[in-house]
Amino acid sequence: MRGITLTIFVLGLIAPPTFAEDLRQRCSPVDLKKTLGPVRDQDNLDWCYAFTAADVLSQALRQEKKGVLGLTKDGFSRNDVSPIQMAHEVQKKHPSRNLVDSQSFAGGSVAEALKSALSRGQICTDQEMDSRGGSNSPGLRRLQERADTERDESADSLTTFNRKLSEDEIKRYCRRAIDEFAITSVKDPVRSRYNQKKRPAAEEAKVNQQMREALDSALNQGRIAGIGYDSFFKKPAGAHASSIIGRRIINGECHYRIRNSWGLSCKGYDAPYDKQCQMGEIWVKEKELLPHVFSVDYIPASDPRAREWQRTTDEVNDKTYGRD
Repeated sequence: MRGITLTIFVLGLIAPPTFAEDLRQRCSPVDLKKTLGPVRDQDNLDWCYAFTAADVLSQALRQEKKGVLGLTKDGFSRNDVSPIQMAHEVQKKHPSRNLVDSQSFAGGSVAEALKSALSRGQICTDQEMDSRGGSNSPGLRRLQERADTERDESADSLTTFNRKLSEDEIKRYCRRAIDEFAITSVKDPVRSRYNQKKRPAAEEAKVNQQMREALDSALNQGRIAGIGYDSFFKKPAGAHASSIIGRRIINGECHYRIRNSWGLSCKGYDAPYDKQCQMGEIWVKEKELLPHVFSVDYIPASDPRAREWQRTTDEVNDKTYGRD
């Protein structure tokens, strides 16, 4: 009888973890909200990728102790990286794009903006290129005034002049030297082309797992991640970029915390997400989010010990953010 009891006891020790145990392990709470400045507002600019990239780089610099957040009395994060620069880092690679004609284009990628800015090795903050106010922001308005007064009629074309002026403005104000950190990028070529072709469920599950592992890798190192995804918060849905800044279990399911760059308002969300949104952020079930994600980008911690990031339980209870 003792032998049978011992056998049962040993088998109990080596039994695989239950679903609940596995969920608790892989969805342990991470809250990086306190490492970020206030929620940004892109206003009328189609620069979601630039605002997301600016948050990803700002937060990485802060976590690396390379740039400590400083706030003005109005609560604006003056020492965060300016989205205007991040937009330019993408625009300069396209012959028809420039900051002067800020509304002449749309679209870009978080990875492209980060790689170009890090390659430049210099950044400017929102104090130097203020992005508040969309196309009428102080940073873009100052550039437009330069364009109006310095326009060279002998230039080959207005676009060429505006491109040169945009680069000159960046060089004039973006002088803060930064290290060239590495970037981790995970991208699904089918989803990123918005290919409507159906793939086998097993392939979709594999991609979902890759995206989830990339998100978890970033969060476990104390880093937020920028995602490119098909925004399902409002109809019609379209390509969008946001930041993932947290993770936790709500009602027995793993959720990720999304920060948008639409300001503090939740008017841009359709039901039921309009009720779940709080001050520009929203908790979304992983099973709802992952099938829409086509890219994950983050800056890994330079110190391996950062993988031992001390995860803290979110101070806000489930009810504040809405229960599903």
